[in-house]
Amino acid sequence: MFGGASRNRLRGNRLSGNGYADQGNNFGIGIEGTGTNDNVVEHNTITGNTNGLYMTAGVQGNIIRRNLIVGNPPIQVDLDHPSAKGVDIKNQAQSGANTFQSNRCLTAVNAPCPAVKRQPEEKDK
Repeated sequence: MFGGASRNRLRGNRLSGNGYADQGNNFGIGIEGTGTNDNVVEHNTITGNTNGLYMTAGVQGNIIRRNLIVGNPPIQVDLDHPSAKGVDIKNQAQSGANTFQSNRCLTAVNAPCPAVKRQPEEKDK
């Protein structure tokens, strides 16, 4: 979403394999540009991108909830391109300007990232 996109819902998508190096258009979901506000991003699976969710400074009022955002960047990119500083969620907006609820991720910048818990195997029970 870019350039003033407002009041949209991005729901139930699978986004993977976008990018392998410096930031540009190398992300699963991007919320970019002043006025790109009041959108809802929910129930998406975002994996294997340079950055999973990328938000620029100035975006606000967006709700990011119940997404699975893991493996960004994928391990082979991390090893082959160590200068690529990707994460699952990269939020460059002012702290508190957007709402993050019940997302599952491993790495984040300026966003909560609760640990993904391993499900017990049958033999562990």
